[in-house]
Amino acid sequence: MNKHNEQIYNFINRVGSFSKLIKSSQINPETETNNINISNENDDFYKNILEYSPIPIAIFKNNSPIYVNAKFILTFGYDLNSFSQIDKWWQLAFPEPSYRKQVKDYFNFSINNLNSDNAVYEHKIWMIRCNNGDIREIELMFAPADQNILVMCKDVTELNKSRSMLKEANEKWEMLFNKSLDIILINEKNGNFIHANNSAIEKLGYSGDEIFNVKPTDISNEDEYFSFSDIQNAITDQGGIIFETDLISKQGIKLPVEVNLHAIFIKGKITFISICRDITVRKKVEKEREELIEELKSAIQRTENSRHQAEDAYAEIRYVNKRMEKAHSELEMLYDKLQKSEERMKLAFDAANDGLLDYNIEKDEIYFSPKFYSMLEYTDEDIAKDFNWLDIIHPADKKKIQRKLKKMYSGNISNIEMEIRLKTKSGKYKWILHKSKITA
Repeated sequence: MNKHNEQIYNFINRVGSFSKLIKSSQINPETETNNINISNENDDFYKNILEYSPIPIAIFKNNSPIYVNAKFILTFGYDLNSFSQIDKWWQLAFPEPSYRKQVKDYFNFSINNLNSDNAVYEHKIWMIRCNNGDIREIELMFAPADQNILVMCKDVTELNKSRSMLKEANEKWEMLFNKSLDIILINEKNGNFIHANNSAIEKLGYSGDEIFNVKPTDISNEDEYFSFSDIQNAITDQGGIIFETDLISKQGIKLPVEVNLHAIFIKGKITFISICRDITVRKKVEKEREELIEELKSAIQRTENSRHQAEDAYAEIRYVNKRMEKAHSELEMLYDKLQKSEERMKLAFDAANDGLLDYNIEKDEIYFSPKFYSMLEYTDEDIAKDFNWLDIIHPADKKKIQRKLKKMYSGNISNIEMEIRLKTKSGKYKWILHKSKITA
């Protein structure tokens, strides 16, 4: 039993002391509302607790309700008149016969097992149909109150929905985290690793348990680690930074990587997530290209130094050009791989809480992430090919953002961060934190 349920349990156990309130209550069946006469200020105080409780409460006598509080009516849509024909109400609230029997059996069993000192509470979820047709998930709690029974209905509909959404989000995160081809490491500010994905375990050569006993100094040069610590301190307020370094596996093998390092908060503590992309192939191609360029320069220089060697130099230049074409072909293959990697990153953005708008200036193509659609109530079918996102900016914000975009495109500023209003599909405007940055 969690702390919240324990508090409710203790409260309903104390309700037995409200017997004076129930005993002094006079129920008028001819009126449409509860009519409880209060004999003194204490009874008035206890009645207010029941009436204005944030939990739906009903008082039963002889298996029929004689009182329901305001929260009960608001939550389920049933007032005291709804129970005038109790059998009809049971059919309305629990339409399926076999399920209705289960609820009634549990209800009667709980009432029959009450005594003057204890309440009955079981962590069991029941589905009740409200007067408007909605289905709510509730837990029932029973407490004796003189000759009557107090029934509290804990509405857990939104709680269970939130738990389901959180579980789904965690599953998406786990899938993206462990399916990524990039090494992903999450560490505390003191350097202790608290999360590592499958790629990190595989490429660094540590087992799942060993990786959490590894320090940053074990996977990088000590001098680079101190620089890495300085970088962590520098990005605490800035959010993130990208740099290149070498990771060292358990076997001592160096792995050149591009590190995308971000500061994030987990359970109120600042932590760092490092997405490390293997750039071994890129480094190899870059080195070969530099060597080829040097060979080309050397060939040209030799040609300039001697006319007699011109023919041989020309042949050598052609040879070097062929090698450069091969290197260029390899670079194109690498570019295709990078594009696929960017698509995976877009998937990560889609699972996150931010909408993504990716504009390719050269191709005049624009990409909207599903989150961008959903937070503005659109679907991808709503967005035509000629859709211009500037058209949904509030008129008071449009000129401001256009001026800033013009400055960013011209190179006067590096990025944009400002709050603007965007029109949703329903026509209403929603405040959005807009961040823009030109990437290669």
